[in-house]
Amino acid sequence: MRVVVLLLLLATIGANEQVWGAEVKKIHLTPAQCAARELPPIDLSLDATGTAMMPFEFPGKGVYLRMSGPPGGPLMFEVISRLETLDKALATRFEGAKLEEVQPCKAVLAGKERVGKTFLLGQSLARTRWTALEMPGLAVLFGASPGSDPLKHPHLAPLAASLKVSP
Repeated sequence: MRVVVLLLLLATIGANEQVWGAEVKKIHLTPAQCAARELPPIDLSLDATGTAMMPFEFPGKGVYLRMSGPPGGPLMFEVISRLETLDKALATRFEGAKLEEVQPCKAVLAGKERVGKTFLLGQSLARTRWTALEMPGLAVLFGASPGSDPLKHPHLAPLAASLKVSP
């Protein structure tokens, strides 16, 4: 039965649609695309080759890019607008949720050392360790299983290493 459902699902997906496990390559968001979605215009690019993560460009208000990993565990990458403080950006992003074990952190992102926070969020299998780093006007978030460092995760590290943002 599961095989039939999977085959039916695959048959309904168009040839140009992204599916889990399909190779994602370079992602590029232009200032014009951002402005058309009422976001501060930036030029954002990254190389997601080999990460098995699915990209969603402009998936919601204030969100430039969201990527999530294949089913089976938490694996997230997000670039969100940060018009005020990182704390306010996180409160908006995780509306009503209580961030646990919040700690300040520093990490290199887009060629510069950035300040940010690490924290835990969620319950049971959806529990996620996040690292949120500040960039001018942006917050860049990496989320993975609680036992790992999101910035060192094999699917997130290439995103951190290749991210380029300019006004």
